[in-house]
Amino acid sequence: MVTIFTALRQEADGLIQTLELHRDNDNTYSGNGIRLIITGIGKINSAASVGFCIGKYGVSDYYVNYGSAASQAHTGKTLFVGQIIDRGSGDESFPDIADAAFPHALLVTSDTPVSSSEILRDSSERRSAMPVIYDMEGYAIYQALRKVTTPDRMIFIKTATDNGDADFKKSIDLINEAAPQVAGFIRSLSEQKFSRPEELPFFEELSSGLHCSEAMRNHLSQYIKYISVSDRLPEFAQHLDELKRDGQLPAPDRKHGKELLKKMLS
Repeated sequence: MVTIFTALRQEADGLIQTLELHRDNDNTYSGNGIRLIITGIGKINSAASVGFCIGKYGVSDYYVNYGSAASQAHTGKTLFVGQIIDRGSGDESFPDIADAAFPHALLVTSDTPVSSSEILRDSSERRSAMPVIYDMEGYAIYQALRKVTTPDRMIFIKTATDNGDADFKKSIDLINEAAPQVAGFIRSLSEQKFSRPEELPFFEELSSGLHCSEAMRNHLSQYIKYISVSDRLPEFAQHLDELKRDGQLPAPDRKHGKELLKKMLS
């Protein structure tokens, strides 16, 4: 099952039609192994909707947050979020990075709408190599989901629809234009045989050999998913064999394991 969260019905309409979802109630649509929930705007509404969804339906294989975002220079582009920053606290989160269907972006979640002048100033100060986009839900959805699932099962896709001075009609037109491509990605995701990196034969041995904490296990799981999608598992297995022959695996303690994991992820 793939569960989609969108803030507004207008952001969901294109997906509902393209994915042929039927209405369950005012805020929930489903069909063909896909569920869509309309959360409402902002952190509180979106986090509450995630909690409601998990309490009622249990944990899904994958979660997708889709909707509009503001951006200084990328209006009209659909982007795959590789990093989320909470604008208020500065806290950083890293959802799934495996897919290359869309360019990657840095998502900044704000408590309130961000004006075009604020976006111009903030984007230039961040000096990110990725496009910087802004919403009001992504960070809260990530934080709510991380209580029950891992980052490699969270996917954030945003269409940049304005520069902060929103034109609602234009924004909805851009969302509708992007819907078929986004729906195609979600449909392919729902058709995949879900398997966790933790189920691979070497994962537990490697995790133990690195003395992984929970955070380290999540990073390792995300990386293994990435190399699996990239068809690099045989190369990775060969690298592990070399580390064993060199005496680097198993690591003597967590400090050395953390250093070794950092080298793997770089």
